[in-house]
Parts: sequence; C-alpha cells; structure tokens
Amino acid sequence: MSETGLDYILKTVHCRPIIALAPLAGLTDHPFRKICTRFGADFAVTEMISSEALIRRVPKTLHMLKYVDEEPRTLVQIMGSSPKVMAEAAKIAEDLGAMAIDINMGCPEKRIVSQGAGSALLKDPERAVQIVKEVVKAVDLPVTVKIRLGWGHGEFQAKELVKVFENLGIKMVVIHARTRNQMFRGTPNWLALSSISQDLKIPLIANGDVVNSATFKSCLSQAKAQGVMIGRGALGRPWIFSQLNATSNEAPKEEMLHMHKDLILEHLHSIISFYGSHRAITPLRLHLSWYSKGLKGSAKFRETLTRTQSPSSMINEFEKFIV
Repeated sequence: MSETGLDYILKTVHCRPIIALAPLAGLTDHPFRKICTRFGADFAVTEMISSEALIRRVPKTLHMLKYVDEEPRTLVQIMGSSPKVMAEAAKIAEDLGAMAIDINMGCPEKRIVSQGAGSALLKDPERAVQIVKEVVKAVDLPVTVKIRLGWGHGEFQAKELVKVFENLGIKMVVIHARTRNQMFRGTPNWLALSSISQDLKIPLIANGDVVNSATFKSCLSQAKAQGVMIGRGALGRPWIFSQLNATSNEAPKEEMLHMHKDLILEHLHSIISFYGSHRAITPLRLHLSWYSKGLKGSAKFRETLTRTQSPSSMINEFEKFIV
C-alpha cells in the first residue's frame, strides 16, 4: 500500500490527529496545495470541480486538475446534483490520477444550492444517498464526503446521513460545524460533532475556524474528531500545518515569512508556471495579499499590487516588502 494513499494516511489517526487542507474556490490550486503538503498537511483537497464541466471536458476545469496525478496526497472534490453525472465525473477524475474522490455536500453559496448541489443535498437525502452510492460504485478509489451540520438553525441532518454514507462505503467524512443558513457567520458548533463521531467507525474530520494551536486543541476536544481540516486559516500561513504538528514554533508571521522565504518564493513562482504570466496576475495578487495581511505597511503594499501588472514585478515588490 502506498504510504501516501488515503487509506494509509487515515491509519495515522491512531497515532495523532490528521491535519488537512480544505477546498477553497480560487485558492487551493495546484501551487498552493503543493506548498501546504510541503509544510506538513496530511492531504489536500482540490477546489470544487463541477461534475457537469468535467464530463464536458471544459478546458478551464481540466486545467484545475492538471498535475493531480503528481500529487499523491490530493483528493479531487466534485460537485453536482445528478448521481449519474457525479459518477461519470468521479471516473474521469480517477483516470486523471486522483488519489481519492470527495463529494461536496457543504457548499452554502446560492449559485450552487440553486442547482440542487452542495448544501442543497441536506434537504434532499434520497438524492444525496444515491450520489454516494453511484460514485462509490463507479471508482476503485476511496470516496469521502464533505458536508455541513445541517440546513437551518438546530437542524443536524448530517447525523443520520453520514451513518448511511458510512454503510455505503465512504472512508471518511468532513463536517463543517455550521449550518447552511449560517454560511460562515457565527461560531462553529464543534460540540455537536461529538455525538456524530461516536456513532461512526470511519474518521470524522472537523472543519470551521481552526486558525491556531488553541482553536486546534479546542476543536479536537469538543468534537471528539480524528482530525481537522483547515481552509482560511492556511491562507498566507501555509506553515500552520507544521506548527500544529509541532514541527515548528508558533512564531510571529513576519518571522515565519523570513524563515521560510525560499519556500514562499517557490510558491509564487509556481503560480506563474501553472497559469502563465497573464493568468497568474489574479492568483498572485490574492496570495500576496494574504501573505502580507496583518503586517506593518500591508495596506500600502496591497495598493502597490493593484498598480503592478507584471508577475515578476509583484514578486520583486514582495521581496522588498519582507526585507
């Protein structure tokens, strides 16, 4: 068995908690996943991939999965509402070299929910179950599900659903500890995950507002989870994975940028390689803004970025900024 396969990774829960990179649209692309796994993320998840776009072989969608066969610790997340299309998309992802397939049942965005996908599946359990059944049947890869606690206040549809999914053969469930109606507001209900976790034999990974050692420990304690999945807490701070794994100190951000300058520059240059000079401008601005966030002079630096149209000039400005 590969030491980077999902089944192998999940066995580590008997020794320590799993710490993984969550999917974030427009952000967890190949270059960012690569640097996060370099910093110790146990695995990463791609940006949400439209199953319809994937089966139509839309070039932009296929580009999102470029090099996924070279990422032995990356799950491909697919989104959709048709069991048949989701199964077909999962098979294409498998053929492209995915390590595992993750089914999105958590995206709360109106555009996705209006298609009957993402969090909308919380209100359509029969369809949700059929999607899992068809995807598990379609591939020879581990299948996982990322879901929210429930739809509205006090609704915890995930509790019954994930038990059904476990019986259908999924290998892991990730639960964002908020309801769909909360979106990203309010406090995640980590405690509500504990009653779900105790009924499962598969690992439950908690998601939502883990940003440092204190929230990491609190989340694991309250949720009784086997690990955490970090999204926005990793933006501009990919070293958070090594910090939580206790392989580096939780030093101030400025100090960490200096300490890991070469790796950060490698990340920035890989963005240019992945997208090409013209298309790299937007993702570079996004990541440079996150790297500079909270540091002295960051507002002025971000203003400079808006006027800079050359990727190499952006990186030069960043090097001057962190001196």
